Amino acid sequence: MVAVAEDEQMDEYAPPCLGRQLLLLVGLFLVIGLIVASVVAAPIIAVNTKLNEPGEYGVCNPFSTRCHDVPLETIGAVTGVDFPEGAKVITSEAVEHSMLGMGIEYVEGAVEVPDGWVIEQLPDSPGNSTMVVQELVDLGADSIVVSSERTGYLQYGQGQVDGRNVVAVWTRTNR
Repeated sequence: MVAVAEDEQMDEYAPPCLGRQLLLLVGLFLVIGLIVASVVAAPIIAVNTKLNEPGEYGVCNPFSTRCHDVPLETIGAVTGVDFPEGAKVITSEAVEHSMLGMGIEYVEGAVEVPDGWVIEQLPDSPGNSTMVVQELVDLGADSIVVSSERTGYLQYGQGQVDGRNVVAVWTRTNR
């Protein structure tokens, strides 16, 4: 009987079998992996959330000079266009000045407006309006009408895109 007790005591101190060792090793790697993932992922998620936080000029990335998803209110305020109720932004962009800290250089956008709505603020000078023409052409517009201020710092365009009335605007903000 003493021999049996010694055998049981020896098993208690005997190294665990291979299966048990593998299970412990997998558990250890899982715990280490979770710790590393949380330490690495938490800051990345926090930075990404901050980068995708919309502001006055849309979603701006500090690693790029371009902002996207510019709100309709900002496009209207910067360009002076009083968009009607029901208007919605199709595409938009704000570009920061190439000199750091000098703000937004220009804002552009294409906005779908209700049928029959026409820009009343069209300047009478047909100046250089290549920015809005290109935007409307890229969207597939036809019946394009464009105009710009004499300085060329503000451009308007309007056209039909797949039966929708679309207004394109571009303005330089740092004159």
